[in-house]
Amino acid sequence: MSLSEEPPTTLEVYDVFARTDRGGPLVEQFSLLAQSPKMALMLARENFFRRQTLYQLSVVQRSQLTTAVEGEAVASPHFRSYREVAYYRDLGARWRKYKHEPLTAETMV
Repeated sequence: MSLSEEPPTTLEVYDVFARTDRGGPLVEQFSLLAQSPKMALMLARENFFRRQTLYQLSVVQRSQLTTAVEGEAVASPHFRSYREVAYYRDLGARWRKYKHEPLTAETMV
């Protein structure tokens, strides 16, 4: 930044995320107000590192977050019951049934 430029005076909201266990999830910890991402990271580090050991610390400007809320894009409209155990409960019975019948396109559907 040159001397002719003025420093930013508006404060932005930053969300702070931390990974407290090696290989653990990145979890939102708190929010803070800062002038820049660099300042937000410094404030988060000063606030958080005093209390515990961290493996990762990240700050994200709240206006840059994109969120899908429940019911919007979180639930998938696609058929995915084959990913659940219940879908395979009667698999043995289905195989026995098809073993004795000729396999056709109608029986596969």
